[in-house]
Amino acid sequence: MRRSYVLSLVFCASAFALSSSFQNCGGFQSSKNSLLSAAPAALCTGACLSTVDTLDFFLTKHPDKALKETATGTEINQVIDLSRRRVYLMKWGPRSFVGYTWDDAFIYFLEEHEMDFPNAQASALNYSFAPGYWFKRRMQVGESLDGTASGPFQTVITYYDSPHTCNVASSAAYPMKTILESHLPGFAIGGDLGVQDVIVPRLEQGSFSEKETYSREWGLVRWQHCTLDGSTCDTTVTFNTVAADPPRAVDRTAACVNAFN
Repeated sequence: MRRSYVLSLVFCASAFALSSSFQNCGGFQSSKNSLLSAAPAALCTGACLSTVDTLDFFLTKHPDKALKETATGTEINQVIDLSRRRVYLMKWGPRSFVGYTWDDAFIYFLEEHEMDFPNAQASALNYSFAPGYWFKRRMQVGESLDGTASGPFQTVITYYDSPHTCNVASSAAYPMKTILESHLPGFAIGGDLGVQDVIVPRLEQGSFSEKETYSREWGLVRWQHCTLDGSTCDTTVTFNTVAADPPRAVDRTAACVNAFN
C-alpha cells in the first residue's frame, strides 16, 4: 500500500501531473485514468460479517504465488513469517518491500523500502512508522482507527536519507485515519481471480485518501488514490492475474526497523 499500500502505498501527491501517462504511486506504476471513477460509501452487502478479522483478509492464502497488474506488468507477492508475525509485501525486488506486523489488537505498518525501484528518490520511498497503527484487528463496516492529531492512535514517520542506508533524515507526526469502508463478499475483481470476498479500508491522509482492497483468499488485490472522503478515485491499480513468475524473496538485511532483524 496501502497505501500503501502498498500496497505501499503512501506519498503520491506529487505524482499526479496531468501530463503524465504513467505514474509511480506508493511504489506502484499505474496508468492514469482519464476520468475519475466513482467510489461507494460505507457498504456491507450480501452475507457480510458484523465484525471482520482484518488479518484474515490481509494475509494471502497463496504465498507461493505472485499477482500481476496486467496493464503494466507490475507484480506483488507476500512473504509471511507466522512465527515472528511478519509479512512483507514484495514489489520490484528483494529490497523493495513494505513490512508489517500484527498482534491481537492491530495490524502495524512498520516500514517501506524501494531499493530495487529504478530512479527511487533518496528518502520519499524509504521510511518507517512507529508504532504504525494500520488497521484494528477486528472492525465493523464504518468503524475507524483515528490516528489524527486529536486521535488516540497517533504515529510518527521517520525518513531515511538514502535508499541504501538507515541514516535518519527526519521524523514527524503522521496524522492518518483508517475507516473500514466496505465488506463485499461477492466482489467481481475479474481476471484470474473472478469473484472474491473482499474488504475495502480507506486510509485518510491529509488532503487525499488511499483505498486498499483485500481479498480473503489473495490479500491485496487493488490500490486506489482518491479524494479524502473517498467519493472519487483518479488512479486504480488492480492485481487480478496470477503471475507465471515465482514470488520474490525478501532481503531482510535491507530493513531498518530492529524488529525485522
